Amino acid sequence: MAVRSVAIPSASRNSADWVGATWVGLVALGVYLVTVYPGPGGIANFGDSAKFQYLGAILGLSHPPGAPLYVLLTALWVRLPIPLEPAVLVNAFSAICGAITLAMTFAALRRLGVPRGAAVGAMALLGVSPTFWEFSTEAELYVPALMFCALALERAAAWRDSGRARDLGLAFGALSLGIGIHPIAVLPSPALGLLLVAGSQRRRLLRPASLGAMAAGVLVGVLPFAYLVLRAEAAPYSELARPLTWDGLIDYLTARRFDDKFDSAGRASLAVRMWRTLGTIDLPLPWVGGVLGGGGLGVAVLSRRGWLAGALAAGILVPLAFVASYQVEDPQGLGLVVAWPLAIGGAFLLGGLGSWGPIWARGVLALVVVACIGGGGVVSWRLLQSSTPADHLTNDIDGDRHAYWDLPCAIDVAPPDSLIVPPWGYYGHRQLVNYYRFTDPRVRSKRLRFEYGVGPAADWNWASPMWRPDPVADPRVVLFTRGMADWVSSHGYRVTRHATDLGACPQAPRLVWYLAEARTEAR
Repeated sequence: MAVRSVAIPSASRNSADWVGATWVGLVALGVYLVTVYPGPGGIANFGDSAKFQYLGAILGLSHPPGAPLYVLLTALWVRLPIPLEPAVLVNAFSAICGAITLAMTFAALRRLGVPRGAAVGAMALLGVSPTFWEFSTEAELYVPALMFCALALERAAAWRDSGRARDLGLAFGALSLGIGIHPIAVLPSPALGLLLVAGSQRRRLLRPASLGAMAAGVLVGVLPFAYLVLRAEAAPYSELARPLTWDGLIDYLTARRFDDKFDSAGRASLAVRMWRTLGTIDLPLPWVGGVLGGGGLGVAVLSRRGWLAGALAAGILVPLAFVASYQVEDPQGLGLVVAWPLAIGGAFLLGGLGSWGPIWARGVLALVVVACIGGGGVVSWRLLQSSTPADHLTNDIDGDRHAYWDLPCAIDVAPPDSLIVPPWGYYGHRQLVNYYRFTDPRVRSKRLRFEYGVGPAADWNWASPMWRPDPVADPRVVLFTRGMADWVSSHGYRVTRHATDLGACPQAPRLVWYLAEARTEAR
């Protein structure tokens, strides 16, 4: 089969491409806002999502390497006069980032010569894929980081056309800023580098203006990390060691605590693992992305554009090798940095196939693409509709299968000046509690405090309890399970059981809770 080479557009962007990119972004934004996660937490990793929903509000510090730019951007976003709670606002921020990612990738594809229909089809396949859609509707780092990668790609493509130092600086700045969101933003850099050095403007790379623009772009990306040092001691919530030391900062920036997540497999083993990992990347269904990406690579080879083939190969294989080597507990988001170049490869494949064959063959191709888009959309829609708000978790409390744990209702029924001990003490639940602790005005007005986990280790799978009863320091405690209540009653407290109807919570008839008040003689 002979594949025709797609013509490279002129240096001046066609206004129609700007209009097309805008429509791609607006349609995606509308879909994502309609399906945005409705409250605290999220589907993929509700603990991290809850944490990212309050960090901007309190200017806190996340887990290594800190995501300083994300915290600063969401801090500005949640302070806008928009009448929504911080969780929904930050979820909507992800929707905006997802829409910009698709719009800017479309614009970059047009600069690289992909026909409009093929670019729209590829962006639709990426946009409806379950992982991309999901992470565009809840608080996580992956889509915002990918947004800066898309901005860098568009400016790198503009550099190939114009050779302007400004475009080069913006490309480097966007990629550097993306690292301030999540380190995965560095993974597309080899592919972007090939786009820069393989173009007709490569001789301009070593000019003083170009070098200065690149240095300025990198500096802009480094600046947000100063926030970590400036906020280290004062942040209400921080996962950066205090007091701050130089060694501690280096460990934090390099995420050294996660070093054991990397598996240094041999080349053969890594190749097998990469192949298996590719089958988990949904675009919109497993293996469809691999077909699109590999097909786009084939189009580049047949079109005798070695620079494009090299850039696609680097853009796909480098992130894929990283994801296959990184044994992280929630790998879905990391797959986005693979799905994105697969979609770009798919755009070149669709563009090449669309320029070949009779009209009926092009019609069949369009129907296949539409069917894949529809299939991905259905899968994603069902995934999003099947979720339960993370702070409304059903549980068999007090032996009553109708009892229900609801964190906002628990805050509402707790008497003032109480210590609240939730029924769980694990990471995700602690972050949900932290969200309300830092953002719910009732917590401040009622002077409520929180601790996590109580009781014998056999009950809670902890080596030792995280909180020990102290009637003097904590004279009034609110609990939610009989086991906790019985254990606390033997440590100087008088315990009474309460059952509250949850008229505002249609999934459960009541909330069972226990009020433990210190006995006079124990104070």
